[in-house]
Amino acid sequence: ILSKSVHSESGEKGTRTNDAKMEEQAGVPTKETQEHDVVTIGGAAVGEADRASARLRILVSILVGDFLHNFCDGIFIGAAFAYCGSSTGWSVATGTAIHELAQELSDFLLLTSPTAGRLSVPVALGLNFLSGTSILMGAATIIYSDVEDTSVGLVLAFGAGIYIYLAACECMPRVH
Repeated sequence: ILSKSVHSESGEKGTRTNDAKMEEQAGVPTKETQEHDVVTIGGAAVGEADRASARLRILVSILVGDFLHNFCDGIFIGAAFAYCGSSTGWSVATGTAIHELAQELSDFLLLTSPTAGRLSVPVALGLNFLSGTSILMGAATIIYSDVEDTSVGLVLAFGAGIYIYLAACECMPRVH
């Protein structure tokens, strides 16, 4: 049901050859892929509105996901400072900052990618900064809330489990 036809500059319609399809899948630019591609689903052309909708979904998922991720990081940092002391708080904050470097860099690259977000650098930096402020919101939420010690212990255990998982599954295999 999904088909792809190629329209050349002169408006001539043609079909892709198997070689052109294989080159496109491998990421090799061909004459055919540089022409205006028309994607059809069930015979209906997918237009600019659908592409804009897909771009919006990518941007929202990156920014909302990063906002929630940072909010949880703020909760972990705030709980460590409020209930464990400044030494533990600074340890958790340092670990969070180190893991956030890669996270925020990847978010920025996706936001400015010509195939995904297509945002300008200042707009991407601004939106990334705004989603990063949720760390402060998360920290303020836990510090200024009346939370039982048991609940704080569960929050800190959950946060520690996430960091241990990331270290064991994401970082250690790359070291070896």
